[in-house]
Amino acid sequence: MTCHTLKTLSDHDLIKLRDIYEKHLPYATHVYNLISTYMKWKKLKDGGNYMKFLSLSDDWSTTGTFIMQFSCYDIFVCTLQKSGADLYKALTDTRILDVDGRVVLYGILNDHYPTVLKSLIYKNITKFHTIEMMLYYLPKEKALSITVVCPDNVYVDKLHQQHIPTITAIWPHRFDGAEHYLSIFLEMNGGYGVFLKEDDKLVAWVMRNHWGTMINLQTLPEYKRMGFGHLIVSVMAKHIAEDGQSPMATIVMGNFASEMLFQKLGFRHLNSLKFVTLE
Repeated sequence: MTCHTLKTLSDHDLIKLRDIYEKHLPYATHVYNLISTYMKWKKLKDGGNYMKFLSLSDDWSTTGTFIMQFSCYDIFVCTLQKSGADLYKALTDTRILDVDGRVVLYGILNDHYPTVLKSLIYKNITKFHTIEMMLYYLPKEKALSITVVCPDNVYVDKLHQQHIPTITAIWPHRFDGAEHYLSIFLEMNGGYGVFLKEDDKLVAWVMRNHWGTMINLQTLPEYKRMGFGHLIVSVMAKHIAEDGQSPMATIVMGNFASEMLFQKLGFRHLNSLKFVTLE
């Protein structure tokens, strides 16, 4: 079988691709925000080099089929083609899945998972595990109207690289190299934390990934049930909206506490996703 080579999409191509997905909002908000985030990162140092957008020939312009590779960590795929034929070909007729080491097929929409699974079977990839997640969404107009109320004993401030070890230590999805992985998101997208006024201790935080989506919402165990999660999500959601995007968040399936938190702020369930880790 001939092995084809994926071509890298130019910035001009990506603007057109984003325009294609803009016609499918809010369903494709995460794709629209991903490309917008890439454009933003390009203006920050060499941040655009973290992400590479790939496609077979010009499939992207007709079916919206593309693959995004984030450094050595993640592979994200998407298509607007119902059959998934172009996506299957891109995954099986190239070496994109011939990985060495841990790689995550990141945030695969349930609509696309059968095609991805079929591709893994075809490539004889059997060592992987899957985490089910939900994608929650809030229109930016509603996010802009959020009122932030901060308790007297804490303050909210930006996260810094010195906080990464603390953040990584209780991240349930941590892995070898997780500190560097999260440090990229913090460097390029920032993050917010809740700090105690008495000693500046970091007690809760939230970050944003390459989609611009809220991730890694955590509160230290001894400070839970104090409203700090609600506080930090309110701050971040408003910030994202002011940045011109509609806020989104990924929530592990079955995490009812997080679901309730986001629902209280007006977020709604938009899509269901799978994160597939290849070992």
